[in-house]
Amino acid sequence: MFFCKLLFAETPPAEKVWVHLNKKVLITGTLLKYKVYLTTNQPLGNKKTVIYFELVNNKNQTCLSWKSQATDKGLAGAYQIPENLTPGIYIFKVFTNSSRKNSYATKLLIQDIASDPITNFTKIKDYRLFDASTAEKKFLQFCIDNDSIQQTTSVKIESIAEINLPLLTVSITEITPFDSMLATPVLIAETNQPPEQYVPERDFTLLAGKVCDTMGYPIKNQTVYASLSSNWVHFCYTNTDSLGRFWFVFDSTYNNRQVLIQAEPAKNQTAVLSLDKKSINLVQSETDTLPANTAQINYTLALQKRELVHRIFTPLNQLKPSEKADSTKENFFYRPRYTIYPNEYELLNNFVEIANNIIPTLRFKKTNNSYELGIVLDNQQVYYNQVLVCLNGHPFFNLNVIAELSSKNIERIDVFNAITLWGEKTYNGILAVYTKKVDVTFENFNPAFAVFDNSFYEPLFLTANQNDSTSPLVLPDIYWNDGVSLTQNKPFEIKLNKIDLGKNYRLRITGIRNDTFIDEQFLLELN
Repeated sequence: MFFCKLLFAETPPAEKVWVHLNKKVLITGTLLKYKVYLTTNQPLGNKKTVIYFELVNNKNQTCLSWKSQATDKGLAGAYQIPENLTPGIYIFKVFTNSSRKNSYATKLLIQDIASDPITNFTKIKDYRLFDASTAEKKFLQFCIDNDSIQQTTSVKIESIAEINLPLLTVSITEITPFDSMLATPVLIAETNQPPEQYVPERDFTLLAGKVCDTMGYPIKNQTVYASLSSNWVHFCYTNTDSLGRFWFVFDSTYNNRQVLIQAEPAKNQTAVLSLDKKSINLVQSETDTLPANTAQINYTLALQKRELVHRIFTPLNQLKPSEKADSTKENFFYRPRYTIYPNEYELLNNFVEIANNIIPTLRFKKTNNSYELGIVLDNQQVYYNQVLVCLNGHPFFNLNVIAELSSKNIERIDVFNAITLWGEKTYNGILAVYTKKVDVTFENFNPAFAVFDNSFYEPLFLTANQNDSTSPLVLPDIYWNDGVSLTQNKPFEIKLNKIDLGKNYRLRITGIRNDTFIDEQFLLELN
């Protein structure tokens, strides 16, 4: 936690995100498949970087968001569009922490399977061209061979340069009446920068935020804690700078966990805590309404029918989320001096009775409508200052809630009655209380809190067999392969069954070579 300021002192490597999608017109409940490429002036090696995904409507509201970790080979995966997502045009954004100013963004049209087609689209007037000028061209060529006897079509891709290309992503997608509308570039607004500068995330998650008073003035030297709900004491902390800013660097211990961020209460001052959530906003420009034409309406109706046929013949793809982290770890402060199980004693109605009867090294008393907690150290002195209380793993500052706990509410109590050092802080003792099923909400912890969901989406999915002759091939993305190997002497061939959707398709091939993005697209006319 205390090395994060050193990260900001370095010049971060330049990062840029490139994305290949299987389609831009989707029915809710279907898979949005993607291959993310990351170019940077510093190799990742075995390290991973965090990739953020957002689906935003025309009101700048984030409707879907997730994140995954990518290596230098990129990130391949899929996300199932929820069935209850409102139909419309959305902006799909993909970025890293340090590439937020230069985010990848494109438009998606999402329609549900049953409703009438959208007849009016909200169109943003002001745009900025997404920079694709560095994408290399003319590495590849293709040819088509139709077999009338087998009723198959073969598409052969080969390299025309005297080079070997890395793993490529190849897709064949139907050309739709919406393509010109969805190809319109998107204007992205810069957000307020987090402290100092954006930093790449390598095998960790970076979290920044700010603590202010109720008037909006920053509070400096305020202690901020980050902790996990668990049956052990595990937390970290940092202090705000002169502008009220703070930083946390979370390693894999915090992956796929809900993290509580809270500011330590200050006397005679109410704190307000806010987090930088890494969101990117669209520019709030003028909008107008664009009516759908007949071809677009008819295409949407046909797409709904094809998706219905597909679901009848092919089971839905199953996505596998990442596993939750194991919560059985040792305490930060090693073994407690005393461990007490209140259930082993007669019923004690509140914590004052618990402290007086079964915890000899603890003093808990009420003074002037508030409670005080004291720890008896080995010198037999009672210390009421610098005593840390933790509830279910979290630092806890509301002793009124602790006072109401009876022995039937508490599973275990750990007492550390010794001077303990943790970073720059010194504690005269630590009391850790672990409750049974008691309704202790985050609001009981501290008014100045935020919950950070550090969940990573594991982009694993199962796809239907493309060569299964028993299933009709009726999807708008008729081919998708994110692991194509191509050399000059070894072309790549795709064999397709008879296609009944039309004849105009787009063949797109993407990859990274020497930290340069390759993007080549061809028009396929298939009979």
